[in-house]
Amino acid sequence: MIEEQVPPALAGERLDRIVALMLDVSRSLAQQVVEAGGASVDGDVETVGRIRMQEGSRLIMEARDL
Repeated sequence: MIEEQVPPALAGERLDRIVALMLDVSRSLAQQVVEAGGASVDGDVETVGRIRMQEGSRLIMEARDL
């Protein structure tokens, strides 16, 4: 499990892009992680990678199958 806060430089970016950056994987693999329920934002599991992130949001990623 990886837990991060969204920094100012990534505010407004898509969830799947941030997951790809944080896990150092391709965006398509990051989309799969998100769609499988492997990412939560501020305590809520998100399954759509196109949502835009806000600065300071708490992002938890489960990278167990990578």
